[in-house]
This record gives sequence, C-alpha cells and structure tokens, in this order.
Amino acid sequence: MPAVAQAFGAAGVLALMAASVLLLLVVRPRLGGGDRASFPYWARLTEAEIRACMDGDTPRRPRRHWKT
Repeated sequence: MPAVAQAFGAAGVLALMAASVLLLLVVRPRLGGGDRASFPYWARLTEAEIRACMDGDTPRRPRRHWKT
C-alpha cells in the first residue's frame, strides 16, 4: 500500500478509537456511592426510603406546571 493510504488508514483507526473511548466515558454508569443519582445509592435504600425520596422533588429539577 502507498504511504498516503497507510497514513489515512491510521488516522481513521485513531479517530474510531477516540470516538469509542468518548462514547464509553459518556454512557458509563455513575458508581460512586455518595451521589443520589447513582445505582449503589438506590440499591442500599429500603422500600420506605425509596418511597420517601420519590415523594419529594429534587431541588435541581425545575417545577412543572401542568394544566388540568
């Protein structure tokens, strides 16, 4: 293969690898236990604690005004 074709092929492989790493960093779950939005946090709660958390709204989420 010509050197130019090899260079373009290598650049394409590097771009594909970079895109794959970026995708994996974006979609990976948050496994830190201190965050209220993480899987381990919710797994440690009892049913009553989960219901209490679901009844209250989080301060970060804006209020929704529904028309009835």
